Amino acid sequence: MRALLRFAEGEIACSRALDRAMRLGDVADRLDAAQAQGVGIDAGIALDAPEAVRLVSAHSSKGLEFDCVYLLDADDSTWHRGASSEGVYPSNLLFGDAKDEDDARRLLFVAATRAKRNLELYRAQGATLRELSEAISSTEIDTDPLELDAAIEADWHDSYRLDTPELLALLDVKTDVRHLSASSLNAFVTYEQGCVNSMRFPERQVLRLPEAPSISLEFGTIVHAMLEDLLNRAMGEQQVPKDQIIAVFRQQVAWMDFDESSVSRYLQRFDRICDTFVPWMFEHLGVGRRIAEKRIVTATLVGTPLYGCLDLLLIDDEAKTVRIIDYKTGFTYEATPGYERQLAFYKLLVERSGEFEGYRVASLADCYVEPAKDTDELHPPIETAPTEEDVRQLERLADAVWTRIESGTWDTSAFEQSPQYEKAIEAQSTCRTKKEKSAVMQQAYEDWLMIKE
Repeated sequence: MRALLRFAEGEIACSRALDRAMRLGDVADRLDAAQAQGVGIDAGIALDAPEAVRLVSAHSSKGLEFDCVYLLDADDSTWHRGASSEGVYPSNLLFGDAKDEDDARRLLFVAATRAKRNLELYRAQGATLRELSEAISSTEIDTDPLELDAAIEADWHDSYRLDTPELLALLDVKTDVRHLSASSLNAFVTYEQGCVNSMRFPERQVLRLPEAPSISLEFGTIVHAMLEDLLNRAMGEQQVPKDQIIAVFRQQVAWMDFDESSVSRYLQRFDRICDTFVPWMFEHLGVGRRIAEKRIVTATLVGTPLYGCLDLLLIDDEAKTVRIIDYKTGFTYEATPGYERQLAFYKLLVERSGEFEGYRVASLADCYVEPAKDTDELHPPIETAPTEEDVRQLERLADAVWTRIESGTWDTSAFEQSPQYEKAIEAQSTCRTKKEKSAVMQQAYEDWLMIKE
């Protein structure tokens, strides 16, 4: 598999000729061409690396042992087909030796006893293996593709859940969590019933398990990179033609490896950004000193390490002020509580950093880069100006959260037995909307965290 991946990576330049990202069919075509030309693929790699996954047949597994074994096609009809014909192989592979029922049972015994700790059997059709029908529990999964995908993802994430003291003890906070970012702060403090937000924090923010590809996230990343390049190269000293830069990033959108209709739709969104927001950016953000994609590492007064990457800083060195610009893709023109907390965090970052000592953050603005669908007009930037008290409260909250992270105290469920929680429940009875109720509980949760600190 590694050899195949290396081969595919070596051929990835072909995606430029294809005018899109490479797909599995393209790799197969390249393999066919390599075979026709007599070009070999070096597969001389070690297969016994620690923690490696081994793909073996039941027959060849004899004499081996593994911590975990996953047995595929473990249904009765497939497994016992060998008793009268081909064995546990696809029907297009013909083997002449007929096997009896005892052979099938012996082979099953070999396969099942390779597992030292965990054995899982999977079947896509048919009944549970007759030999195991009374010995194992079976879970049926809906065959709807979307529901099946969700079930697999949930099962996969659950297998990595740090739900015992022994598993939590494996985390080395000083190594695994080096600083507090706006996103990690929001992940910890954004209240969910049962305090799931903090108890799932190690899996969501420390382990950071891979997520399914998201076209909206990939698109947002490309747009942010283009705006940074325009600021640095087209609006900077190099004076690179903006159309040249736009063409490079438009090609990246075209190469996104999603279905053609979705990619076409996002290409249209990209073009609308270039037709509306890019001219606005050249007109309004082209004066004074600018720093795009600014990374800042600093600390609170008590030493909580902070980190952030800010889309754009507009700096007035004479007045010693900084304006913070944060780009937003999408069509939700609203500053959520979490987003307001993020902007206050950015203000704290800049004003605490040594590089901007003596500077003051004059304003923070959300710049929506996509025009409205119905009017093709840009939404005006939403500017906020957190007060000094807002920043002090956020700093206290950051310190409280960092104290819990350092000590591995992820469980905040005691909040739901606290007086703050009871008062919030009572206050919610007078709220008219779900949003108001959520804001009341959120504030109570943050107050409780800071009091516990």
